[in-house]
Amino acid sequence: MINNIKYYFIFLLIISFSCNKIQDHKTGDPSLLLIPQNGAKFKYGDSILITVSDLKLYNLDSIQVIIDSGFVLKANQIPTNFIWNPKSNILGNHLIKIIAYKYGVIKDIEIRQVTVLSNIIPLSYSYKIINTFLHDTSSFTEGLVFYNDFMYEGIGLYGKSGIQKINFQTGVVVDKVNLPQQDFGEGITIMQDTIYQLTWKSKLLYTYNLNFKLLNSFPYPMEGWGLTNNGKQLIASNGTSTIYFLNKNTLKMERRIEVYNQNKPIEKLNELEYIDGFIFSNIWKSDTIIKIDPETGRVLACLNLKEISALNTKTYQENVLNGIAYDKNNNDLFITGKKWSKLYQIKVK
Repeated sequence: MINNIKYYFIFLLIISFSCNKIQDHKTGDPSLLLIPQNGAKFKYGDSILITVSDLKLYNLDSIQVIIDSGFVLKANQIPTNFIWNPKSNILGNHLIKIIAYKYGVIKDIEIRQVTVLSNIIPLSYSYKIINTFLHDTSSFTEGLVFYNDFMYEGIGLYGKSGIQKINFQTGVVVDKVNLPQQDFGEGITIMQDTIYQLTWKSKLLYTYNLNFKLLNSFPYPMEGWGLTNNGKQLIASNGTSTIYFLNKNTLKMERRIEVYNQNKPIEKLNELEYIDGFIFSNIWKSDTIIKIDPETGRVLACLNLKEISALNTKTYQENVLNGIAYDKNNNDLFITGKKWSKLYQIKVK
């Protein structure tokens, strides 16, 4: 019956009925939902077959199947089959809720969590160092953008945060703006000649023109980490495995993705860069940059920069890789880290 479905799982609802009462599964009695087991894992693109048992056999009126917060199915006839194949194919954790009714009254509820993982193994990219430039060792780098032949750098730490415009070939700072003392600067991006900068815990986002004139400050709904844009939306990280797509005017979340490889979620996503339709992200306190599919959240490739990281003396544990800027004219990346002495121009293979 289900040979034509490559990947599936079955929700088989077997409900014990005795003395006009469903047995309480919370005390060890038979479960309402037998399959899938809590914590079951599936792959991106899997089809999900839901099969509901004979409700009359267990003296129930109906059941509801709810996946995440969306209503999926109400079953009150036999047999009932339903294939769940989410149009968005979202990776990550999903909650599946089964609600059983008798005479319109809820008799039992069961919830399972399942996880959808990526179905591909990420590629391993290699690179070649093209040039090496000086980098200010006092700069606690939180964001890096190459724009109109200048490097713009977002800087962190309380009392030292801000944005600076740099002649990257000489390392000379040609312009700078400081954040208020109470703000810890985070990721930056430039869209339509407007500079955006996040703050870590102040829950504020600042905007400037290219001359560093403050345009506005906006309430921001979460911790600020990395920031980039796709030309229409701001794209932000908050140190988890989630990436958010925000309205550039209202900061309202328009959608989000969960970032997974074939084994697990990728946590601590930090500095971001949008390159040719893909999101590149530093992983906090690692030497790895990952390439992410912005539609699905799948990790497509990894770039290990351990050799570059080893060239930089770390005076303490947070002097780590954190900075990705893209030169689209030459198709090169600029790479640096927090308080590193060098900025690297690399060609990714």
